[in-house]
Amino acid sequence: DVTENKDEIERLYLEGLMKPTGDRKFSPQMGITRGNFVETLMNVFKISAECEEMFTDVPETHANYKAIAAAKAYFIIGGDENGNFRPDEPITKQDMLVIAKKTIDNSMKYRNEIRSDNNTDTSFVAPYAVGDVNHMLKYGYLEPEKDYRENATRQDVAKLLYNILWE
Repeated sequence: DVTENKDEIERLYLEGLMKPTGDRKFSPQMGITRGNFVETLMNVFKISAECEEMFTDVPETHANYKAIAAAKAYFIIGGDENGNFRPDEPITKQDMLVIAKKTIDNSMKYRNEIRSDNNTDTSFVAPYAVGDVNHMLKYGYLEPEKDYRENATRQDVAKLLYNILWE
């Protein structure tokens, strides 16, 4: 069920970094939750840690608890005004990029060459995400998109991870 980015998706699968959705399908157009995205990033970057104060909406029984705890402990993610992370909601492209940028910063896996002078149209990115989205564009982690407020798909995550790890 994969047409675009087949090679990138296969490599991530073979490296054990992205799992199929069932019946050995990748389901590239399927969305990904905030919790699953964080778990994927923590696995890719081999980040783990305990967290003393967890988000109010992430119980210890949540499937992504350990990864979310690690990301919170390293200040990669933060909660909303009510102390929630909303792990079961779809992640937007802009949140995916903000979290990925913070993870890269935390792991010190920097690129030191500017690969593009692209900047995003700020009318399609929330103000809190503009700097991180532009950084990810500038250093070639992704191609420009039309609207970063849209939900990310599994294919978007695969392209981003591939670019972070091997491009």
